[in-house]
Amino acid sequence: MTQQAITTPPRDWGYLLDGLCTVDGISHALAVAGDGLLIAANRDLPGGIVDQLAATASGLASLTTGASTLMNAGGVEHTVVEMAAGVVIVMAIGDGSQLTVLADKRADLGQVMYEMVSLINRAGAVLTPAPRPPLTP
Repeated sequence: MTQQAITTPPRDWGYLLDGLCTVDGISHALAVAGDGLLIAANRDLPGGIVDQLAATASGLASLTTGASTLMNAGGVEHTVVEMAAGVVIVMAIGDGSQLTVLADKRADLGQVMYEMVSLINRAGAVLTPAPRPPLTP
């Protein structure tokens, strides 16, 4: 039996992330493959910054995974970056992909992370890309 890859365009899964954005304080959410390519984004996320945010989320995940490896500290569960006007949370989905949320300062981070874990448990399989076939000459 051959495993079929998800072939729908990334925005087709955006409705899954739209629901996450109804949580108080969450403004945007995106799912990103381990290589930094966008899997899905909420539909209100401005198109001009989607790919940049996807690459940034992947970079954050890579940096924290590298630090964890150097310290022999086990897998990274989530990364939180607090800024003057908001918070970015990057959480592992599986096989290197991540769920990233942008929230404002008034957001209840415990509730935000609970909702992220709930979404990963419900929909993580569709937000994790199938392995890409190897390149052949």
